[in-house]
Amino acid sequence: MNDKIPALRFDHKPIRGHITFELFDAKTKELIQKVEKENMVTNAIKTMLQAYAATNQMENVMPLATVGLGGLLMFDDELTEDVNNVIFPMGAHLVGYGMQDVNTENTLRGSKNVAESLVKLGENGRSVTVWDFGTSQANGTIKSVALTRNANPFRPLSNGVVARANYYRGSDRYIYDSNSVLAYEDGYIYVVHSITSSSERTGTYGDYTYTRTYSMTICKTYCPMQNYKVGDQPTNSLATENSVHQVLTWTQVGHNTDPDLGNREQVRVDFEQDGTAYVIWSPGNSSGSGEIWVTKITRDGLEWSAEDTKIIAMTGCQCLNGYHAVVDGHFMVVSYDLHSIYRVDIKNPVDIRQIVLPEGYYVYNSNFWRTAALGGGLFFTAYTNRTVGIQTVTYYCNAILYPDYTVVLDGAFSSNIRIARHVSLPFANGYLFGGGDDGYSTQYVYGRYASNYLGTIANLATPIVKNASQTLKVTYTLTDA
Repeated sequence: MNDKIPALRFDHKPIRGHITFELFDAKTKELIQKVEKENMVTNAIKTMLQAYAATNQMENVMPLATVGLGGLLMFDDELTEDVNNVIFPMGAHLVGYGMQDVNTENTLRGSKNVAESLVKLGENGRSVTVWDFGTSQANGTIKSVALTRNANPFRPLSNGVVARANYYRGSDRYIYDSNSVLAYEDGYIYVVHSITSSSERTGTYGDYTYTRTYSMTICKTYCPMQNYKVGDQPTNSLATENSVHQVLTWTQVGHNTDPDLGNREQVRVDFEQDGTAYVIWSPGNSSGSGEIWVTKITRDGLEWSAEDTKIIAMTGCQCLNGYHAVVDGHFMVVSYDLHSIYRVDIKNPVDIRQIVLPEGYYVYNSNFWRTAALGGGLFFTAYTNRTVGIQTVTYYCNAILYPDYTVVLDGAFSSNIRIARHVSLPFANGYLFGGGDDGYSTQYVYGRYASNYLGTIANLATPIVKNASQTLKVTYTLTDA
């Protein structure tokens, strides 16, 4: 899949960026440290301009000063200085971020200083955006900074749709934010339509053997994103019909237990490896040792094959009943108490690492499997319970699980559970696929851009080390080169 739209070309004007960090003593207001740096502009915006122009959605990236480059990201390690490096990194942790608003509560997100920010249009145009971070915000070591879209970086899917296939299912519809996109090739999307099963029982009472046979239907649907054809609609909202591409079958045997997986549409693709997909499910256990049931689905070109289901022992682990995630050669299994995640090496499943969430926080399981991150991480949702007087309220927040086992929680909380509800198939150039439905009869598979892209990159020769006794001012100036 190339990264250009043949029918459209944008030679956008070069942009130069300059960033200034000013670290102050919170009590005395004395300037402690000042760091300045020129930055490079990546190819993210150029690619965005082409895609969004093709779908009449330029408002998702323009104007650059307040939308396309209207967000700020700060990391605790350096970024690779390459114009094609546009993916939110998993090798550097997010320390703080800024958007186009004022914030006083989020411990990561600073506030835009509206009085000191400005945008000058016309000849020699420039923008100056200032973000202020209080004593409780963005504490830690800052080694690099990037501008991004004005969007929460914990929500990796942008709102702008660059491809969409519509499905009408009526009473027989399937929810596509549960189903999985297996591949995207030459303008066609390959998606799991359904998984059904039937069971046969043999033996006598107390010594039954159940053999359950599963059948998975893979559908193929035209969903063009870049290679537009004559007749494509400018908004690319195509009511395309899907056709059956392939039907896979496999079996699972259970002794005195019928191994029925129930809602079985949640197939997970290991994006970082070779495109192998898995159905990973656990019957759950509150004590002792658990197990996960794994069906491996391998890909050869655009054909898939399924192995019979295997049971993998989770020695000493208490597993939650239900489906789990697959990330970069590992199964990610939620614990029974929701307070931790088990990371299981697929090639060596006895190698299990338990990742415990911060005290008082738990995995919100309905969203756990939503979005794998390129680089071996995972975007998910966590929750915490807070008691005020006699009332206990559950609050939700977005979270990132990094491949080094670090969990970073967004400091923004909501009592609304509809946070980051997407399952996606990411590609290295910044595209993602996510599903959804309108709640009635129409199903969608969306092709989107990553909203937490790296639009600029600047590594600091001298890191900023901020603590709770200090405040920070970040000034980012963009000028037409």
